[in-house]
Amino acid sequence: MISEQIMDRSLELIGQLGVAKAGIQPLSDCWKPNLQKGIIRVGNKHVDELKASLSLIKKINNKDVILKTTGVSGIIKKAKERYLK
Repeated sequence: MISEQIMDRSLELIGQLGVAKAGIQPLSDCWKPNLQKGIIRVGNKHVDELKASLSLIKKINNKDVILKTTGVSGIIKKAKERYLK
C-alpha cells in the first residue's frame, strides 16, 4: 500500500523517465510495521526529488499520514543498522 503511494506520487511529480533515472525502489523486505519505518532505494542525485514526492502523500487507506525522512545512507546495510533498530 505505502509503496504504491510512493510510486504513484513519484510518477506524478517527476514522471516515468524521472523515476527510472532516480531508480526509486521502496524495499518491501526493509519495512518494519511495528516501527512504522522502511527504506527506499534512490540514486544519490535524486534524494530531493524523492523527498518532494513523499511530501505529496497525505492519505493511505483513507487515513491521514505524514511521512518523514529519518536519514540518508549510501549503503543499504548501513541504513538498516542505523534506522531500522
